[in-house]
Amino acid sequence: NYSFNFLVLTSEQKIYREIKTRFDRLIKINKKGDIIGSFSLYDHQDELLNFLNKKSFTISQYTWDKENLNLGSAEISHANSFYEIQKNTNSDLYPEPKAGNFFVNINILNLFIIIHPTMTKIIKMINRPTATDLMHDAQITNDGDILLYNNLIAKTHPSHSELQLYSYPDLKIKWSYTRKTDNFNYPYCGSLQLLGNNQILFTDIHDTFSKAIVLDMKSNQELKVIVPEGWEKQGSQQIKMQDLSGFLKNNKGL
Repeated sequence: NYSFNFLVLTSEQKIYREIKTRFDRLIKINKKGDIIGSFSLYDHQDELLNFLNKKSFTISQYTWDKENLNLGSAEISHANSFYEIQKNTNSDLYPEPKAGNFFVNINILNLFIIIHPTMTKIIKMINRPTATDLMHDAQITNDGDILLYNNLIAKTHPSHSELQLYSYPDLKIKWSYTRKTDNFNYPYCGSLQLLGNNQILFTDIHDTFSKAIVLDMKSNQELKVIVPEGWEKQGSQQIKMQDLSGFLKNNKGL
């Protein structure tokens, strides 16, 4: 009997620089299916461009859905995680990570943005702490830090993925973890889930297999490997646990 709404990370088609372009749209829906909040990146493009010190967005080829091109052939943002911020140790210290605000990770623009609970305005835009456009999941933890899935650490050889924890607001790295395997480097998908008790669930997903690992962040010990039955040899985007009591307490997001 939880009282909660649904957060949906979706798309809308707009004409941008004479090109049919996919823009991100974030919506909040109640249990009846009514939209009770909406945020369009297209509508806030002037703020984003001003922060990025650009006159126009760089247009990237949109190939995610090759069989359904009604959204267009280009995109400029590619947001891929959207969370409602929960009460945390920084909620009373800074205006941005207050409970009820929304935290959004935008890949192509290499930005985190924090949105007001009404979804009508941007409270803060944050340059992400590493120069990469490949972060597939990012969220505010119960300690007010930023936990993220950095899909591709390109400065190393061979390149690899890494879980990272950054302090807020100075964005100093506090913790990182990578699997001790050469193939933990698939850049285009992945997810994190806060489980409580210093444990997280993270994914190691490739074209040929999918699995999730429960990790103790204090000891860096992998406690359990979960292979989705019937999907172990097929690609996935994200894997989350189904225990809604823990999920709603620690995450409240997508």
